[in-house]
Amino acid sequence: MTRPLRIGIFLFAGLGSAQLWADACYVTQQPATAGTPGVASQTCFEYRGMPPDSLDWACSTKGDSVAGTRKERRERCPSGHFGICTGKLTQEALANELASGSYGGGASPDTLPEDAQIVTYYYRAQDQAQARIDCETGGGRWSQ
Repeated sequence: MTRPLRIGIFLFAGLGSAQLWADACYVTQQPATAGTPGVASQTCFEYRGMPPDSLDWACSTKGDSVAGTRKERRERCPSGHFGICTGKLTQEALANELASGSYGGGASPDTLPEDAQIVTYYYRAQDQAQARIDCETGGGRWSQ
């Protein structure tokens, strides 16, 4: 097998596996009180540097969820966002009493991969400037 062909096969295999492991959660939150004017927020988040399916618990719709919140599993986050917040994935971000997946029920790993990140895409927010402030105050990096 020639060298260019081997490189091409390696690149194709790498791209294919990245798409297979794509894992995103699209979240829509309606205003908390019925009849209260407000803008529904829409975000999508994904974990990077984590094993496949590690997002299962975070995007679960099982159990009691926050009223007005809808979570939808997607292969990837869609385009059309107004901002992106990238931050280090921490144990606190994994802590969730509603966890139901491989990291749920107290089974979260003792250590996370050093390069683990949470990437949140923002589509709608009541206050776009506040979304950026919250991201950066929490240690994240904002981009558009």
